[in-house]
Amino acid sequence: MRVVGLALILLAGCQQPKPLPVYGQVPEFELTSQSGSAFTRKDLDGKIWVADFIYTTCTGPCPLMSSKMRRVQA
Repeated sequence: MRVVGLALILLAGCQQPKPLPVYGQVPEFELTSQSGSAFTRKDLDGKIWVADFIYTTCTGPCPLMSSKMRRVQA
């Protein structure tokens, strides 16, 4: 009886996870990576990602936002 109970517990853990919600669709884009190669939305297909665009010369909230995004990445 213990073996059956253990097997049921193990099988319960094998369920497929619920799909993540989709909050919107990002249009096609093409950016240039730091290595100079093209980077498109298709490179991110199937991955969870967050985009944050800031001005590199911004002296206002951008440094704070960058440090917060660095923590998200970590």
